[in-house]
Amino acid sequence: MFLRFPATAKDQGNSKAIIAVYVDELSSFPLWAVKQGIARATLGATFAPSAPVIRVECYNAVNLSRLEGVRISKILNAEVYHEPSPEEKARVLAGFAEVSRQVQETADLKKSKRAPNKVSQEEALARLEILRDQPLPKLSTAVRGPL
Repeated sequence: MFLRFPATAKDQGNSKAIIAVYVDELSSFPLWAVKQGIARATLGATFAPSAPVIRVECYNAVNLSRLEGVRISKILNAEVYHEPSPEEKARVLAGFAEVSRQVQETADLKKSKRAPNKVSQEEALARLEILRDQPLPKLSTAVRGPL
């Protein structure tokens, strides 16, 4: 990692001490997490990232892996769907038929309570003639202010 950054690569005097700090900081993480952490921390960086910065990235990589493990565990431990038995299908269909019958009865009851809406053709024509003979109301053209 240090060879990627010229300022760090030239400093040979403290290199063992610097490496010791990084090793101490990152030794609790698996190698794959350290590799991912370094890759993320150095992406677009001008200077070598500090050990704590890489540690945070390693922690994030391990945490994502743990979350994925939880998701997989939920899938593996999920309740298995079973095909309903013929008896269960018949029970559900009978219940649905009963609910449908009750809904239909309620709809029919509401229809019977409504006023009849049918008018004979002769009565409709008589109503139209009455309306035809009435004068139309005058519309006001004056503006009455804001709505």
